Amino acid sequence: MKSLIKNDKIILEFQFNKIDEDLISLLSSIEIGEKSQASENDILDLSNEIKKEWWKKNKRNFILDE
Repeated sequence: MKSLIKNDKIILEFQFNKIDEDLISLLSSIEIGEKSQASENDILDLSNEIKKEWWKKNKRNFILDE
């Protein structure tokens, strides 16, 4: 991997057969997050809602019926 800082950008260069998909996802998430106008509370509320819905759907996998 090579990296270059040019003006206000960082340019990363990878060999085609050595691309880490998790790294690409992380960098994409950071870029999207920087453009977001959501407040920290908005993000926490959304996170709690997602966890609440996930728990409703998956609770039976973790807790035995009484």
